[in-house]
Amino acid sequence: MADDSEFQITCRICNKPLKLGIDTAADEDGKAVHETCYTRRLKGEVVEDHQEWLELCQQASVEQDSEKLLQLVRRINELLEAKDKRLQPSSVKPVCKGNGIFQIAYDEMLLITRAALLKDRGYEINSALGNNAAQHVLANHGSYRLFIVGHAAPRETREEIIRWLKMNFPHTRILALNPPHQENLAEADFNLVLNGPEGWLSIVANVAR
Repeated sequence: MADDSEFQITCRICNKPLKLGIDTAADEDGKAVHETCYTRRLKGEVVEDHQEWLELCQQASVEQDSEKLLQLVRRINELLEAKDKRLQPSSVKPVCKGNGIFQIAYDEMLLITRAALLKDRGYEINSALGNNAAQHVLANHGSYRLFIVGHAAPRETREEIIRWLKMNFPHTRILALNPPHQENLAEADFNLVLNGPEGWLSIVANVAR
């Protein structure tokens, strides 16, 4: 008669025996694990990813080489997608099926960074550097689901473009990305103090879904 130990199922993480129905779960590959082991591992991954994300964002904020910047952006996006998989496994990459997103940026590197993040996540994105360029591009009154107004300009400059957008695109929502310690822009539909891309990407996902 075979020993029961030959058929013992063990946790893939700690290699200790599993008692089915008690503290059991399945990992990403469908392998049996202790739920407590899996939770601890996920927490460890979150801490490591967050630390790497902070370091990458710091590097991206000062990187002047466009190729190196795009590499940093791609890695940042990989970390964001990994977080999506942990939190929302059924919708990893929301895709904008309707009208696209238009961003008005005031820094070329930030324009590239945001556009790359949005494109990598499946959104249709158009961009302009500064108010005059934005008004020129938008003169034909195309249809957009969301406008994003960057933070790297004086408050008056940003308020000016928001007023223009409200006048010419009254039904399109506007997200204002604000520097720390600056009051919200009253006419924007959403105001967000910049602290990495997660916050504004979350707003985009809610508006553009």
